[in-house]
Amino acid sequence: MIGFGEQDKMDLGALNKVRSLNYISASEGWRFLTNHARVLLFFDRHKRVTIREVSDALDLAEPSVRRIISQLSEAGYVKKRLERGVNLYVISAKMPMRSRELSQVPVSVIINALHKALDSTQRSDN
Repeated sequence: MIGFGEQDKMDLGALNKVRSLNYISASEGWRFLTNHARVLLFFDRHKRVTIREVSDALDLAEPSVRRIISQLSEAGYVKKRLERGVNLYVISAKMPMRSRELSQVPVSVIINALHKALDSTQRSDN
Protein backbone atom coordinates (compact mmCIF):
# COMPACT_ATOMS: atom_id res chain seq x y z
CA MET A 1 0.00 0.00 0.00
CA ILE A 2 1.26 3.43 -0.86
CA GLY A 3 1.68 5.57 2.23
CA PHE A 4 1.80 9.32 2.54
CA GLY A 5 3.50 11.35 5.24
CA GLU A 6 2.14 14.59 6.62
CA GLN A 7 4.14 16.56 4.05
CA ASP A 8 2.52 14.57 1.24
CA LYS A 9 -1.10 15.19 2.24
CA MET A 10 -3.10 17.12 -0.34
CA ASP A 11 -5.49 19.82 0.85
CA LEU A 12 -9.18 19.21 0.17
CA GLY A 13 -9.39 22.00 -2.41
CA ALA A 14 -6.59 20.46 -4.47
CA LEU A 15 -8.11 16.98 -4.09
CA ASN A 16 -11.51 18.19 -5.28
CA LYS A 17 -9.88 19.90 -8.24
CA VAL A 18 -8.13 16.64 -9.19
CA ARG A 19 -11.39 14.72 -8.84
CA SER A 20 -13.21 17.24 -11.03
CA LEU A 21 -10.84 16.49 -13.89
CA ASN A 22 -12.91 13.63 -15.28
CA TYR A 23 -10.75 13.23 -18.31
CA ILE A 24 -7.34 14.16 -19.61
CA SER A 25 -6.99 13.59 -23.31
CA ALA A 26 -3.83 12.07 -24.72
CA SER A 27 -3.14 15.35 -26.52
CA GLU A 28 -3.12 17.17 -23.15
CA GLY A 29 -0.32 15.04 -21.73
CA TRP A 30 0.50 11.69 -20.23
CA ARG A 31 -1.65 9.30 -18.21
CA PHE A 32 -0.85 6.95 -15.34
CA LEU A 33 -2.61 4.03 -17.02
CA THR A 34 -1.80 2.78 -20.48
CA ASN A 35 -4.63 2.32 -22.95
CA HIS A 36 -4.14 -1.44 -22.57
CA ALA A 37 -4.80 -1.13 -18.82
CA ARG A 38 -7.82 1.10 -19.46
CA VAL A 39 -9.30 -1.47 -21.87
CA LEU A 40 -8.74 -4.29 -19.35
CA LEU A 41 -10.37 -2.22 -16.63
CA PHE A 42 -13.32 -1.48 -18.92
CA PHE A 43 -13.73 -5.17 -19.84
CA ASP A 44 -13.81 -6.12 -16.19
CA ARG A 45 -17.02 -4.11 -15.77
CA HIS A 46 -18.44 -4.40 -19.30
CA LYS A 47 -18.00 -7.91 -20.65
CA ARG A 48 -20.45 -7.72 -23.59
CA VAL A 49 -19.49 -4.73 -25.68
CA THR A 50 -18.79 -3.70 -29.22
CA ILE A 51 -15.57 -2.11 -30.43
CA ARG A 52 -17.52 1.12 -30.94
CA GLU A 53 -18.73 1.10 -27.32
CA VAL A 54 -15.16 0.64 -26.04
CA SER A 55 -13.93 3.32 -28.42
CA ASP A 56 -16.59 5.81 -27.33
CA ALA A 57 -16.26 5.08 -23.61
CA LEU A 58 -12.46 5.41 -23.58
CA ASP A 59 -12.18 8.05 -26.28
CA LEU A 60 -9.91 5.87 -28.40
CA ALA A 61 -10.01 5.36 -32.16
CA GLU A 62 -11.63 2.09 -33.21
CA PRO A 63 -8.48 0.84 -34.98
CA SER A 64 -6.54 1.46 -31.75
CA VAL A 65 -9.10 -0.50 -29.74
CA ARG A 66 -8.90 -3.39 -32.22
CA ARG A 67 -5.10 -3.41 -32.01
CA ILE A 68 -5.13 -3.31 -28.20
CA ILE A 69 -7.67 -6.13 -27.98
CA SER A 70 -5.65 -8.18 -30.44
CA GLN A 71 -2.47 -7.64 -28.42
CA LEU A 72 -4.20 -8.43 -25.13
CA SER A 73 -5.70 -11.59 -26.67
CA GLU A 74 -2.40 -12.75 -28.19
CA ALA A 75 -0.65 -12.24 -24.85
CA GLY A 76 -3.35 -14.24 -23.04
CA TYR A 77 -4.86 -11.41 -20.98
CA VAL A 78 -8.25 -11.43 -22.70
CA LYS A 79 -10.35 -14.21 -24.16
CA LYS A 80 -12.94 -13.16 -26.71
CA ARG A 81 -15.91 -15.08 -28.06
CA LEU A 82 -19.01 -14.15 -29.99
CA GLU A 83 -22.22 -14.57 -28.01
CA ARG A 84 -25.58 -13.58 -29.50
CA GLY A 85 -23.92 -11.30 -32.03
CA VAL A 86 -21.91 -9.38 -29.43
CA ASN A 87 -18.34 -9.99 -28.34
CA LEU A 88 -17.89 -11.31 -24.82
CA TYR A 89 -14.53 -10.40 -23.27
CA VAL A 90 -13.20 -12.31 -20.27
CA ILE A 91 -10.03 -11.25 -18.49
CA SER A 92 -7.49 -13.92 -17.55
CA ALA A 93 -7.19 -12.65 -13.99
CA LYS A 94 -4.19 -14.76 -13.00
CA MET A 95 -1.94 -13.40 -15.75
CA PRO A 96 1.03 -11.47 -14.33
CA MET A 97 1.57 -7.76 -14.74
CA ARG A 98 3.83 -6.95 -17.68
CA SER A 99 6.61 -5.29 -15.78
CA ARG A 100 9.78 -6.74 -14.27
CA GLU A 101 9.10 -5.34 -10.80
CA LEU A 102 5.45 -6.48 -10.77
CA SER A 103 5.78 -9.80 -12.60
CA GLN A 104 4.69 -11.73 -9.48
CA VAL A 105 1.47 -9.70 -9.17
CA PRO A 106 -1.62 -10.98 -11.00
CA VAL A 107 -3.43 -8.42 -13.14
CA SER A 108 -6.55 -8.97 -11.01
CA VAL A 109 -4.87 -7.29 -8.00
CA ILE A 110 -4.46 -4.02 -9.90
CA ILE A 111 -7.91 -4.20 -11.48
CA ASN A 112 -9.58 -4.87 -8.12
CA ALA A 113 -7.65 -2.07 -6.43
CA LEU A 114 -8.64 0.42 -9.13
CA HIS A 115 -12.30 -0.61 -8.99
CA LYS A 116 -12.31 -0.32 -5.21
CA ALA A 117 -10.86 3.19 -5.46
CA LEU A 118 -13.35 4.18 -8.15
CA ASP A 119 -16.28 2.78 -6.18
CA SER A 120 -15.31 4.59 -2.98
CA THR A 121 -14.78 7.84 -4.90
CA GLN A 122 -18.22 7.55 -6.51
CA ARG A 123 -19.87 6.83 -3.14
CA SER A 124 -18.22 9.85 -1.55
CA ASP A 125 -19.37 12.08 -4.42
CA ASN A 126 -23.03 11.15 -3.81
